Amino acid sequence: LFASSYEILLLSVGYAPTDRLHLSIVGVTDLDNRFIEANLKVNLLRSRFIRIAAQSSIDNVGGNGQSEIFGRAGGTLQLCFELRCRTSLSVAGTLVVFDEPDTVLPAGFGAGFTMRLNDDLSALLEYSALINAARDIGFIDLPVYLVAYGLRIAARTSWALDIALMRRMQSDREIRSGAARLFDLLGTPFVAFTYRGVI
Repeated sequence: LFASSYEILLLSVGYAPTDRLHLSIVGVTDLDNRFIEANLKVNLLRSRFIRIAAQSSIDNVGGNGQSEIFGRAGGTLQLCFELRCRTSLSVAGTLVVFDEPDTVLPAGFGAGFTMRLNDDLSALLEYSALINAARDIGFIDLPVYLVAYGLRIAARTSWALDIALMRRMQSDREIRSGAARLFDLLGTPFVAFTYRGVI
């Protein structure tokens, strides 16, 4: 059983009935707008150095009397450089599916590197992209390219705290042409906390 908090507001609760099957629900609402996701993840391979997983989800985004339902399907590949996989390289891909026919579907891609610094601390570097050649999703202007970097604190196996900065990839000239903001160059702070336990 696990529980996660992203930026305090976005909450996730999940349960793994077996070592290979993982179910979770993620959501946030201000009573006017909402985002809810039901997620299923299956571990296809979990060897000493390679981990492969497939996952799918159903998402609901709503607000101001409107609601959109769409799904996602994708997979991840993780290469481990040690037995506990505290230092690893991972790549992921996902396809966003909705009910509009004859439309090029949005696709997401990501890559991440985690490097163990000591028993309690790891460094994080991640790149993400969400693209679509046909039309934008109603609530996101595509394409979106993000880079994130930070630290993971995991003094115990039951919990982990990620502290990072996330920056949208754009030219410095584009940043300077607008109003100066504190985190335009460094990125926006991002905090995630996860607790895991056995029941």
